[in-house]
Amino acid sequence: LPIRIFIFDNQGHGIQKQTIDTWLGSHYVAVDPPSGLYFPNYQKIAEAFNLPYFSIKNHEDMSLLSDLFKQPGPFVCNVEIIENQKIVPMLKFGAGLEDLDPKLPPEEIAAIRQECESLEHLLVK
Repeated sequence: LPIRIFIFDNQGHGIQKQTIDTWLGSHYVAVDPPSGLYFPNYQKIAEAFNLPYFSIKNHEDMSLLSDLFKQPGPFVCNVEIIENQKIVPMLKFGAGLEDLDPKLPPEEIAAIRQECESLEHLLVK
């Protein structure tokens, strides 16, 4: 099957770490290796299933993407991202698009809503 598996690897659960940083004083539990979270060796898993394995470690390796999408698949590609990269803008639980932090311009919010409305027909009801 032409399945392409991309793993976005920040050495932990970045969004949970960001939430813990914001509201819980950075008291981590099971969100990265120092706090008790471990990940398997994805390369060895790919090899065990006879799947080609690729790794993108930096911006220079990004050129590999165009070649990867020409392959019929399947394959596994590990994309390393910055361990402490923050997700910005951030939307707090229960808030609307207009409450993002930092705020988006009203015209950008309107464009996002319009795009969502144009895709509504694709939703399973």
